[in-house]
Amino acid sequence: MMYICSRAAFSNYYDWWSTNIPTVTLCGDLQGIRLAGGGSSSGRVEVLYNGEWGTICDDNWDWSDATVACRQLGYPYVVEIYHSAYFGEGSGRIWMDGLHCNGYESSLSDCPHNGFGQHDCGHFEDAGVLCGGLLSSIVVCLIFGYFINFMQV
Repeated sequence: MMYICSRAAFSNYYDWWSTNIPTVTLCGDLQGIRLAGGGSSSGRVEVLYNGEWGTICDDNWDWSDATVACRQLGYPYVVEIYHSAYFGEGSGRIWMDGLHCNGYESSLSDCPHNGFGQHDCGHFEDAGVLCGGLLSSIVVCLIFGYFINFMQV
């Protein structure tokens, strides 16, 4: 799993080569985004808010919403969108419902939605996506007091 953010904040874990390592990420209202239950470019869309991972309800989940999610993850385009927990049901919070992205936002938190944690969904409605193109993002990690830069391509 991976997550990429856009403004400075501290995140608890980054799953890099299946090892949990404390990191500094760049974050906004959403502290992170990741894909779960699929492959490197596909899965259930999960967001980190208030230090807790949660899912996105598939009510109104469309191509524009998925475009923003893929862009936030570092992928240039969407191949397919999925509804009804196609990649399995998440657990914990459902953070977002009623997304209405126009497709040009840089983060899902910039899109109108019902409010974080405000939903009428169950995890059987978790949204998913298959992103396409080369992953081209830089992640800066703080590991044991040292900055380690690596690029994923």
